[in-house]
Amino acid sequence: MPTANRLVLEGVVQAPVQERVTPSGRQVVVFTLEYTAQAELWGQERQEELQVEITLPEPFDRRQPPRPGSKVRIEGRLIQNVWTRDGERRFGRIMVMAETLIPLPPSEERKS
Repeated sequence: MPTANRLVLEGVVQAPVQERVTPSGRQVVVFTLEYTAQAELWGQERQEELQVEITLPEPFDRRQPPRPGSKVRIEGRLIQNVWTRDGERRFGRIMVMAETLIPLPPSEERKS
C-alpha cells in the first residue's frame, strides 16, 4: 500500500533565518514558521499555535531568502534524523523539508 508524506503549511517566518551546511556538505536555509488560528475541536473553540522548523534546500534564491515577518506557503514533507547510539535507535526532532516556498501577501487583520 503506498504511503504519503506531503503537507502544506502557511504561516509567518520567524527570526533568525540561517544559512547552514549539512554534514554531507549541502547548503540549506533554516527558519521557524509560526502558524496561529482559531479552530473548533470537539465542539469547543480554541486557539491553535504551531512553530515548526523549516529546512529549505538548494536551489533557493539567495537574493530573496525568506524574511522574518513575511507570510509564506510551504509545500514539502516531514523529516527526522535517526541515529544509533549504544545499540539503540535515537530520533531527533521532526522538521519540514520544504520543496516549494511561495511568498504570500500580508493578511488583513480580522474584525471582531
